[in-house]
Amino acid sequence: MEPTIGTVGKLLIKLLIFVFLFGATFVAYPYATRQTYTESSSVSSLFPIAVLDHGKPRIVRWREYQKNVDLYEDKIISVPTQEEYKLGEHEFFRLTSGSNNILNLSIHEEDYNFWAEYSVNDGIVKPISFRYTGAFVIIACFAVAGIGTPMIGWAYKRYITSRST
Repeated sequence: MEPTIGTVGKLLIKLLIFVFLFGATFVAYPYATRQTYTESSSVSSLFPIAVLDHGKPRIVRWREYQKNVDLYEDKIISVPTQEEYKLGEHEFFRLTSGSNNILNLSIHEEDYNFWAEYSVNDGIVKPISFRYTGAFVIIACFAVAGIGTPMIGWAYKRYITSRST
């Protein structure tokens, strides 16, 4: 039995809904993980800070930084000197200065991306915000698209049914 135009059309619509939900989840996920910090906030142990350690750029995570703040006081990059800092073969970070002495840090590691904002006053880091994404997001994208596509179809059928009665 050959598929009819109506069947192919319905499959294409379902595919488009799936692709849209997948893409929207992929784009929105880093914003959904955004953490904004206040004075009393608990800071993620993954929060990154850019430092120069023996002249080499490096990323220090909040957990490590907190263990010995004094050790990093003179190593924190508070004024970016280049557009991109290389960490490894497929790893780099960018550090830019924002308004009000805020530093914007973006890190690309093989399967992960991190974004952090912080200020540095007298060698002390004050976290402002943090977000991240990675390959694991694909699982969330499939889940949202896989559950959302039939739910949209069900809601549409209910809407059409309720309008015809």
